[in-house]
Amino acid sequence: MIFVETALALALLSSSGIFLKDYIRRSNIDFGFNTKNLLMVSVVRVGDNDATRDLNTIFYNDVFERLRAIPGVRFVSAATNLDWVPRSTSWSTSFDIDDSDGTTHYTSANYHNIASDYFAAMGHRIIAGRDFNNSEMTSTQNVAIINTAMMRALQMDSQAIGNSIYYERGAWGPNQTPYSVVGVVESGDQPRIYFTQWGGQRVDDGAFNFILRTEEKSPMIAQSAREAIFAVDKSQPIAEIGWVENLLAWRLREPRSLAALVSVFAFLGYALVLAGVYGTISHATNSRLREYGIRLAMGALPFRLWLRASVANLPPLLAGIAAGAGLSWYAIKIIRGKVTGMPPELLDFRANLEMMALLSLALIVTAVATGAFASRGIMRVDPAAILRHE
Repeated sequence: MIFVETALALALLSSSGIFLKDYIRRSNIDFGFNTKNLLMVSVVRVGDNDATRDLNTIFYNDVFERLRAIPGVRFVSAATNLDWVPRSTSWSTSFDIDDSDGTTHYTSANYHNIASDYFAAMGHRIIAGRDFNNSEMTSTQNVAIINTAMMRALQMDSQAIGNSIYYERGAWGPNQTPYSVVGVVESGDQPRIYFTQWGGQRVDDGAFNFILRTEEKSPMIAQSAREAIFAVDKSQPIAEIGWVENLLAWRLREPRSLAALVSVFAFLGYALVLAGVYGTISHATNSRLREYGIRLAMGALPFRLWLRASVANLPPLLAGIAAGAGLSWYAIKIIRGKVTGMPPELLDFRANLEMMALLSLALIVTAVATGAFASRGIMRVDPAAILRHE
C-alpha cells in the first residue's frame, strides 16, 4: 500500500510542480505595455478580391474616425497578430541580419502590422530612432521597427537604426527585399517586429484589432465602440471586445485551473502516503507492545527500538519513489501531448530532476517524522507491567 501510494503521490506532485511553474511563467510574461484603461475590439473581414479589399479599407477608415470621436478616448490604433488576444494565433517567422564581419544572425520573432499611433496607444516607449511617419503609413515602404528583445537576439549594437533585416533566406529566397530599421521600442521580453499596412494601402482579410487608450475604464466607452462598428456596418459581427486587463486574466484561467486541480489531487495523494505510514506503523507498534516490553526488560534501548520502528516503512517508501520517478516521466509525456502552450524546457525530464529530488526528500523526511510520531508509544512501555502480565 505504501509503495503504490508513494509512486502515485510523487507522479502527481511532480505534475503539479510543472503546472504551477507554467502558471507562474504565464503570470510573469512581460507584454511590454500598460494594460490599464486599454480597450480592444476585434473584427474579422473577408477580402478575397480587389473590390472587397477596397470596401474593407473604407470600413476600417470610417471606424477609425468614429472611435476617435468617442469622449474619453485618448489614442486609437490597430494591429494584427496580437498574441495576447484570447483564441488568437501567434504569427512568427525567422529573420536574419548580417553584421559588419559578414556573420549572419537569426531569430524567430512575432511580426505585427500596425496602424498609426500604435506605440502611443499601447504605451510602448521608443528608445532609439523614431515612429513610422505619415509617408510610411500611406505608401508601401520597406521599413520596420523592432523591439529591444529582437535587437539583443540578433546581436545588434546601439547602431541598430539604419540596419536592414531580412525574412529567413531559406524561406523567401536569397534576393528578398530588406526592411530598414527606423526605430527600437521596449515591448516585452519576446522578439517582435512591426510593419505598416494601413493608411493608403488596401486591407486584406483576417482579424483586425482596434486598440483604444482611454481616460478611464468606463462601460460607456465599450458600448460606444460597439455602436461605432455597427454604425458603419450593422451586419459586421464583433469577434472580441473587452478591457485588456480582463482579457489577460482570462488567458490565465485555464493554466490556473489545471494547476489548482492537479495540486489538489497531489495534496490528497501526499496526505494518503502520510496516513498510510501513520496507520501501518501505529498498528504494528500497538500489536508488538508485549514484545517491546520484553526486549526492554532484557536491556534493549528504548530510543533504538523507537528509531527502528520509525523507519520500518522506509524500504517500500524508497521503492515507491523509484516507481514514482518512472510514472513522472510517463506523466510528462502525457502533458506534452495533451496540454498546448507549454515551453519544451518545462517538460524536459532532466530539467525536472531537481524538483523531483526535492519532492522525494520531502516525502522521506515527512514519512519518517510521521512514523516516529506513530511509534512514540514505545517510549512509554513499562517493562515491569509487561512482565507481570507474562
